Amino acid sequence: MRPEELNKLLRSESESVEWKRSLGEWKEIVVATAAMASLHGGQICIGVEPTGWVCGVELGKGTLEDLANRIAQGTSPRVIPSISSIK
Repeated sequence: MRPEELNKLLRSESESVEWKRSLGEWKEIVVATAAMASLHGGQICIGVEPTGWVCGVELGKGTLEDLANRIAQGTSPRVIPSISSIK
């Protein structure tokens, strides 16, 4: 992702951009994913405070795969998300 694309995501939340502080909010992430999938898509930024400040998250081995599985299992019809990390 280019820096200008990231800056655009961090300007404000909207119907297509959601911020979550941590991966511990996985239930809310699944709900937001389902809502976006039923509308027109969007992006969820994890590691971003409600104020828009980037706090980051620690990613362990299998963390992103676990999140993708939780989303797929928690949505119907099943949503297979595209997940990436930015350093």
